[in-house]
Amino acid sequence: SILRSYDFMEKFPENVLAASERITYKPDSKRKDLRDILTITIDGEDAKDFDDAISVEKTAKGYRLYVHIADVANYVKSGGLIDKEAHIRGTSVYFPGSVFPMLPESISNGACSLRPGEDKLAVSVIMECDKGGNVTESRFIESTIRSDYRMTYTDVTAILKGDKDLTEKYKRILPMLKDAERLAEILSRKRNNEGAINFVSREAHITLNEKGEVLDIRPYADDISNNIIEQFMVLANETVAEYISSKNLPGIFRVHEAPSETKLEGFVEFIRGIGLNADFSKGATPKIFSDLLIQIKGEPYESIVSKIMLRSMMKAKYTAKNSGHFGLSLDNYCHFTSPIRRYPDLMVHRVLKAAINNKADEKFITKYKALCEEASVKSTEREIAADKAERDIDDYYKAVYMYSKVGERYNGAVSGVLGSGIFVELPSTVEGFVSTNDLPADSYSLDEKNYRLKGNKYSFAMGDSVTVEIKSVIIETRSIDMSLIVNRENNYLRKKKKGAKI
Repeated sequence: SILRSYDFMEKFPENVLAASERITYKPDSKRKDLRDILTITIDGEDAKDFDDAISVEKTAKGYRLYVHIADVANYVKSGGLIDKEAHIRGTSVYFPGSVFPMLPESISNGACSLRPGEDKLAVSVIMECDKGGNVTESRFIESTIRSDYRMTYTDVTAILKGDKDLTEKYKRILPMLKDAERLAEILSRKRNNEGAINFVSREAHITLNEKGEVLDIRPYADDISNNIIEQFMVLANETVAEYISSKNLPGIFRVHEAPSETKLEGFVEFIRGIGLNADFSKGATPKIFSDLLIQIKGEPYESIVSKIMLRSMMKAKYTAKNSGHFGLSLDNYCHFTSPIRRYPDLMVHRVLKAAINNKADEKFITKYKALCEEASVKSTEREIAADKAERDIDDYYKAVYMYSKVGERYNGAVSGVLGSGIFVELPSTVEGFVSTNDLPADSYSLDEKNYRLKGNKYSFAMGDSVTVEIKSVIIETRSIDMSLIVNRENNYLRKKKKGAKI
């Protein structure tokens, strides 16, 4: 019901399904054969569509990184039935236990998915990296690959932390995993030095049983293996975007603009109110934000500052005009690494493949410039809808999970403030609302600039630790109401809060 309210449909038209069923892998001798190169995928335990694989080799000058991406464009032709449906959908929508895919399952989980032990067509980005993480040379090739292992984030992290059983089981790939870890660390350090902003996020990992009942809710882990894939995919996306820009080819770029002056002023007032300082006198740069997050790393208010910082930013979007990515501190960036689940990536593949095959002539450029402009607008709209749908679905499952917890008490942190009350986030990522009627009796007013609900005696600010009791849960409206528990450790008296930092 939630997905349909955002115009996402679980069923594909019959003619689209019929067309997709005819798509099968066919060997192509003209492609570069990379099947002898040790290759793995790293995804979550419940992943079914594998659109990216990696290979890492140590070299005398540093590392050779291969990022292999499923060649969806080889099968899904521009303007065809499947392509038109993918353009309408714009993106896959992932939610606990299932997915509404952009492409039919026979393609997303079948012909194009880089499943282990199967020959697959790919577009490979080969990057020569020096010991400082700089790409000194890059190549783009249409390839044939074979993934040797389907790895999970959990297992890769365990291996790199020394798990004996898994290390023995995967001893063939252990050297490559260690090289991947070292290269990812180098790339992370380089990006931090250049000002990439590492926001602290707390996405919910919701576990269901076979009946669809909620077993557990907790934040997604952000471990070594996640960083490896994140760093490698960002580098591949950047490298492709640089190439497209340098050749003056049309494309769909992932653009993130600098924060507006109004939003920046609000953020500056907020951090000053909690005793932090950052010099924006010469304007906002990614490095200033990045350094601030590094400065407060590990502090109890780190996630709150990160959340407010994110709210002060513009939302990233797709455009046919390249104007850089503020958050990543990059002049060139696009989405290339997930063509199974994002339409902009598929369009970028088509442009890159045309360049590889010397087919990006004037006629192609004119045609694809218009196509990219149209698709960037549509894809941004569908991405926003998908984000809202995924958030609403998470909220639904959280309400279902908390329905049996009414009357139980939890420690949490203030995650939002309104004139009518405060939002409280629990360690599990579940968020509920405490009305002013369920706060200690006082006369409250909202201090918007400092994200604080102030009374004559009591004061509640973003990041404050609180103890709450689950008061009521309404599954249909996905609402969780809480009441505040006042005790010696947390009495929220303003005289005790005066001058305190979050």
